[in-house]
Amino acid sequence: MDKFIPRGCHDNKGKVNLNYDGIDLVAMLSGDIDHHSTQEIKTYIDDEIIKRNPSCLVIDFKNVRFMDSSGIGLVLGRYKKLGYKNSRIRIINIPERLYRIFKISGLKVLGIL
Repeated sequence: MDKFIPRGCHDNKGKVNLNYDGIDLVAMLSGDIDHHSTQEIKTYIDDEIIKRNPSCLVIDFKNVRFMDSSGIGLVLGRYKKLGYKNSRIRIINIPERLYRIFKISGLKVLGIL
């Protein structure tokens, strides 16, 4: 399931590809995860969480080129949503250039990193 997020004329549109294996929902993000793309990405992931009720949401950042604080908001919002469902969230494949953003955000304390 691919969902392309339109961003005007930019080449690095935020994109999410979702895979569900019957237990976990994996959201593979790519491109620029910023305030232009996160709202539609959040909506798309949330719709699948409601539809699939996964035990874990895995967010893969391997192919993310750029991320601003909206990316942290995307993760925290899903963390809160999944907590109400007794599900969990994991972040994987964080590029080194983005790791500092995650580290200072406090997500490690929540057990997400």
